[in-house]
Amino acid sequence: MKPLLVLVAALMLGHHVQAAPANIQDSFLTGFKGPFPTLGGYAGTEISSTVPLLYQNDWDVNYLGKAADDWSSKCIDMVYKANEFQAKVVNCCPKVNKLAIDRFRFGLQWCLAKAVELGLDIAITPHLDDGLEMGGWRNALVFDPLVKYGNFSYYDVMLRPIAQALNAVITPDTQVLLAMQGEMSATVVRYPRSWTSLVSRLKNDIVTLRDDADQLMPNLKVGALKPAFKLDDLEDAIWQFDEELKQFGPNLKDLIHNQGKALILSEYGVGGGVHQNGSVPAKTAAEAAQFPFFGIWGSYSPAIDPWNTTAPEDKHIEVRDWRRRFYKETSRWLMDGGGSRYRVDGLYLWSLASWDVQAIHYASSSSEGSYRDPIIAATITQHNKYVHSPYRRRAHRRRTLKRV
Repeated sequence: MKPLLVLVAALMLGHHVQAAPANIQDSFLTGFKGPFPTLGGYAGTEISSTVPLLYQNDWDVNYLGKAADDWSSKCIDMVYKANEFQAKVVNCCPKVNKLAIDRFRFGLQWCLAKAVELGLDIAITPHLDDGLEMGGWRNALVFDPLVKYGNFSYYDVMLRPIAQALNAVITPDTQVLLAMQGEMSATVVRYPRSWTSLVSRLKNDIVTLRDDADQLMPNLKVGALKPAFKLDDLEDAIWQFDEELKQFGPNLKDLIHNQGKALILSEYGVGGGVHQNGSVPAKTAAEAAQFPFFGIWGSYSPAIDPWNTTAPEDKHIEVRDWRRRFYKETSRWLMDGGGSRYRVDGLYLWSLASWDVQAIHYASSSSEGSYRDPIIAATITQHNKYVHSPYRRRAHRRRTLKRV
């Protein structure tokens, strides 16, 4: 099976925000036959894509009228694009009334059905955003996921329709990683019992769940890099996360190596921006490395493309060359499942705007070009083919047996 990450984002209206501790994202697995497919069954860790779902028209389906199951949507189109890169996993990123919830469930169901048809495994990470557009950080949103704010709770609006869509389409062979939330630590810390109780609810909603569908997984982002970074520097953000996690008791290395927990990196990539307003492109590799979490928003335009992806190949462009090296080194890093300090079980690219090196999202392309870099796209495809090759898997098994 191939992994796919779906990022579902919703707006949260009129809610008080407070400061929150360092982000710890909890997930649980459905249909999990473990270890996670990107490491346990293969020699290394693949580079997987993300399908961001941000607006209602992203999942609304249109009947093409050629056959009973001939439906199309932007979500389905993005799934097809993600399937081009030899990966086996994909990752899926919605004012609310009952009709809107039903349309969300229906559209997501058709999109996930196409992913299952293509043989993809699925990871879903739901997010909330500050719907008041006051710059509230989702990591500081304080709410109880079971309490109705107005007519609906977070469970009603987000988790239950996702679970129903999954239940309608997944097979016993489909591996599903479902995060109950993403980057929303304040609510988990404030209402831990409510979040814990959601596990049993979701198990009941997805009748195809296995008994072991309760494994917790940490998920994190990569921070700033050095322009002339070394391979081991890619682990620095994980080391920092490990040190912060120890302040609360858990030890990341122990969780990974002794307790069988999987470490998943999501929203991975570099954006090429230097300001949070999303409109100022980096001019040098040093600027792009300093602010990898900033990028350029809106439809593609060569005038604001920090990577100069449409420039001739014989032209030396420092920022473009640096981004290509970043993904080449990422491929080297994941060939054996991570670096020397931490095992990495999965990695999902941030497939949106100037981070979208594969042009998965429709806004990453326009009539003037796209953020897709053919060199990086080829690197990702070759990496995933190598990771999943039968010879590579046999060689990895021989090395593992020798160590034992």
